[in-house]
Amino acid sequence: MIQKMTWWLKWHRRLGLAVVILIFMLTVSGILINHSQSLGWHHEPVYAHWLARLYGIPPSRVSQGFPVGEAWVSELNGTLYLDESELVRCDRPMLGAMQLKGWVAVVCADSMWLFELDGELVEQIRGVPFDARRMGVIHEGDLTNIFVTTAAGLAQFDELSGSWIDQRPVPNINWLQQAPLPEQLADRINSQAPIAGLTRERVLLDLHSGRILGKVGVWIVDAAAVAMLILACSGLFAWFGRYRRRGKRNIT
Repeated sequence: MIQKMTWWLKWHRRLGLAVVILIFMLTVSGILINHSQSLGWHHEPVYAHWLARLYGIPPSRVSQGFPVGEAWVSELNGTLYLDESELVRCDRPMLGAMQLKGWVAVVCADSMWLFELDGELVEQIRGVPFDARRMGVIHEGDLTNIFVTTAAGLAQFDELSGSWIDQRPVPNINWLQQAPLPEQLADRINSQAPIAGLTRERVLLDLHSGRILGKVGVWIVDAAAVAMLILACSGLFAWFGRYRRRGKRNIT
């Protein structure tokens, strides 16, 4: 009986050492998954391009943007950039960007953003018509009128009310168009851009389930789960054996 118990404990230790790294990974990833919402990781993008290759996600590239003075405003994977500096998330297409009264004004299809020339956020103005398609301006002296086209026609931004007002067709609107980015700037943006459709929470979930390595990873995690079950049973068996031997010694 003692030899059998010794053999069992030896394999119990070996099995524990074999899966200790997987147990550590599953424990840590499980704890982080429980708190990923409060940490904001369900929206936090991932930047590691080797993960994009692992997931088979083709790299997204930006090649055009809007010139704003000596700088450029561009958008890649829902992130706005002033030159190579990240600004804010723009979950809908960027319609245009321009210099406005010493600020940088950027219109997405849900908000108009105002930034300092160094990229510091000044204000977010919501209420851009949901079906806005393109952005144009008319300069009248020191006054700049901003327009967007919609399914209904035309809307103009009213600075006093901070809202968009439907307008009749207006002539001589300068419609903003994107232009090719300087090659070196485009390369810098593309090299640091987040991976489309991939968040930290998604990576954690796939790591915890093993799916990050495909079918092989799932089998590895399944094997680790079976090993933990065996460890629990063997530990219980060892404890029960010691308990029985201790009881016999107390009787004698």
